[in-house]
Amino acid sequence: MATVTVPGGPSSPPLTYTFSSGAGLSVAQQIANALGAANLAGTLSVTSAASVSGSVAIPTVSSGLSDLVVTTVAGATTVTGTGVLTTNNAGPSTITATGGSTVIGGSGGGSFTATGAASQIGLLGGNNTITANGAGDTVGGGTGSNLFVVTGTGDFVQSQGSDTVSSSGSGNLIVDSSDGTKPFIVNESGIGDTILGGANPTTVTASTSTRVYAGSGSLFVRRWWSGDHRDDPGRNRHGVHDCRSRRYRVRRQYGHQCDREQRDWVSDDLWRLGRGDQSDRKQR
Repeated sequence: MATVTVPGGPSSPPLTYTFSSGAGLSVAQQIANALGAANLAGTLSVTSAASVSGSVAIPTVSSGLSDLVVTTVAGATTVTGTGVLTTNNAGPSTITATGGSTVIGGSGGGSFTATGAASQIGLLGGNNTITANGAGDTVGGGTGSNLFVVTGTGDFVQSQGSDTVSSSGSGNLIVDSSDGTKPFIVNESGIGDTILGGANPTTVTASTSTRVYAGSGSLFVRRWWSGDHRDDPGRNRHGVHDCRSRRYRVRRQYGHQCDREQRDWVSDDLWRLGRGDQSDRKQR
């Protein structure tokens, strides 16, 4: 198991988070690296708060990096300002990180939102709903079950749990960095996203201009079609071949079994033969 250590408050010991390898480590490590570098350089300003809720501003510093260490997140909290909010809250948290702010969270789970530009959220564990709706946001869940909702542009999502990603944004990078024991599901309705599979069994439902790359785990990709697809009588409106279609009736006519699981495509040649295209037959 790997660990991430971030400085505690002025009179508090450092907070050490233990992660398995993967997404939570990657995002949290970026945050910890920045805190650690500022601490070594003597440019880290740490402020402690026993309990927060509502709107919370990370203290402004003239130079260096500001870290607000919170013991308890008592209610829905919106983080403003540039810097880091560190929390090891034991219970569920509801935190929104606005533009330029960063959150490193514990294992209590909850609802986390990255909004504005260049926000970061790195979580240890628990069951979380994580939303990225800004531009250039970075979000990473822990080892629990996470739902990622991505509506922004140029966002970076890293997964390591039993995660589902619903992306309707554009130009986002979605990465599975898991240990291979949990399902990874991506429902993609955006434009120009890139999906990198990992060790987990991966299922992708994708739409326009989506690039999908397989990892070491299994990969199943289904393309999402819009409209009624009158030009494609072999598919239903979800982009899945339909045994009730005319093309599949032609397959049955010629002794082929309709197999929904295989979703075999009916060739245009067989379709023409099924229509009785005599001119095409003579050319053969």
